[in-house]
Amino acid sequence: MYDRTNSLKPSLNLENPQDREVMASHLLDLLDILEVEHQKPDDTLVYSTTYQLLMVTILLTQSSEDVVNVVARELFSLYPTPELMVAAPRRELERLIQSCGFYRQKAKYMQESSKILLEKYDGIFPQTLIELTQFPGIARKTANQFLAQAFNIAEGIVVDTHVHRVSNRLGISEGKSASKVEHDLVRITESKHRILVSELFMAHGQKVCYIHEPMCGNCAVSHLCRYAAAERDKSVPT
Repeated sequence: MYDRTNSLKPSLNLENPQDREVMASHLLDLLDILEVEHQKPDDTLVYSTTYQLLMVTILLTQSSEDVVNVVARELFSLYPTPELMVAAPRRELERLIQSCGFYRQKAKYMQESSKILLEKYDGIFPQTLIELTQFPGIARKTANQFLAQAFNIAEGIVVDTHVHRVSNRLGISEGKSASKVEHDLVRITESKHRILVSELFMAHGQKVCYIHEPMCGNCAVSHLCRYAAAERDKSVPT
């Protein structure tokens, strides 16, 4: 057993193996609670193949699931395969995905990625971050999302704005960039828990730990949270 109050101290250093072990145990406590609080939602994205999931992943950048799902239904009724996507008239593709935003760039990415999949990989998806991030429109975060969703592979950890904020507030990472937060999370998270960390931290950021006025009073992990502890200290009369 460890003193869980240690995990709230800003002096923890993940370069130190002992501190890293403390934080890893702290993270498991958080996951146990958050898993009860935030049941995993059903996948609501519209796609029926791994290839279509990749296309949806590209469309989701700076867009919403609701908008992308409407687009995907028509898009995949016309161009369900990489062969058909490559052959699609660019202007027609742009028209179909216009409501997703950045439609010219996304249409270009979709056709280029489809071409790479066919010509370099014979239509068989690579399953590593290094290879996937060579596809146009697929950055590290989206590659992590795709690997987790398509193959249940967690080579890294998806860090969006919610995961970043929640990690900072909980005291798991003080990273200012998504890459630093991911680096810290990977160091203290067993590979079997990496997908869960992303899912639960995202859900917590969306439902409880808002960017403005987080609901600390209704938070199931406030007793394990550095931010909540600091807020409580502010309210104590001096």
